Amino acid sequence: MNAVTQLAAARRTHMRFFLMKCFETLHPNEPPLIPSWYLEAICHALEAVAVGRQKRRVITVPPRHLKSITTSVAFVAWLLGHSPTLKIMVASYSEDLARLHTGQCRTIMESDWYQELFPGTRISSRALELSTTAGGVRKAVSVGGSITGFGADLIIIDDCMKADEVRSQARRDEIKNWFENTLLTRLNDKETGCICSIQQRLHEDDLPAYLLAKGYEHLNLPSIAERPERIQIGPNRWHDRMPGDILNPGRESAELLEQLRRELGPSVFSAQYQQEPVSPEGNLLRLEWFGTYDEPPLREEFLKVIQSWDTGMTAAPTSDYSMCTTWGLTDEGAPRS
Repeated sequence: MNAVTQLAAARRTHMRFFLMKCFETLHPNEPPLIPSWYLEAICHALEAVAVGRQKRRVITVPPRHLKSITTSVAFVAWLLGHSPTLKIMVASYSEDLARLHTGQCRTIMESDWYQELFPGTRISSRALELSTTAGGVRKAVSVGGSITGFGADLIIIDDCMKADEVRSQARRDEIKNWFENTLLTRLNDKETGCICSIQQRLHEDDLPAYLLAKGYEHLNLPSIAERPERIQIGPNRWHDRMPGDILNPGRESAELLEQLRRELGPSVFSAQYQQEPVSPEGNLLRLEWFGTYDEPPLREEFLKVIQSWDTGMTAAPTSDYSMCTTWGLTDEGAPRS
């Protein structure tokens, strides 16, 4: 078997090699994609979905880490190459996004290398739907859209909420209701049908949280590791991740992530980059934490003393006055002012 034949066999068998070729086709002027370990982890999880070993899967990953190209484009094309009768539904938050990913999937499936790789799969084009000559379909839908009359063997959920909608309880409830009452009912076979959600976290009450509460299996990929983890990236292959390890240091260094934390704020960064949303009150200082004292407490009672200065206050028109608040943290973590 020569090298060309071996490479073709690898692309048919392993998602990560197929993804590399897809990236080259969609981004011909960029350097070749060398899959990082986290992309291998995503591909391995998707392969488990493909064979039905994992029927309910949630993958959480920061923005701009190839999640849509990997899942909504390459994975769908790879599946239809193997099973041209498969019916796949891909849900996203807007029709524009759905149209973009449909076009990218069409570009892959109409390429010469794909048709050589999967000679039994040929497509006919529609605006938001790709149909194969064998009866398979990739149907793109947006949240809230009608999907009456269409059944799916696999449902992929790819970012069903815009970041600027996250504070709306009504919008969050609308998405969860649409998933449960509309999208979930579209599985052709409730026993064998699969659902895979790949999204960034936006809120403690978002759709991924809802799915995880239902018992979906979870592959969590924060930008900065917060605990030791062993993540499977292939058959008998694992990646050991230690606290502080950066998900993709070649793209986002520790310094850049710290800058993003400052610019976005800790709440947004914790959700979108660390996949750990916190409640709005979780970032506030609460009045009940502070007490009053008749005598100044001894310095030795505190682990740390912090002063907060407001230099903009004015006591009188002719003189500047700076107000200083001092408080300390005890070894129990409680502030005392």
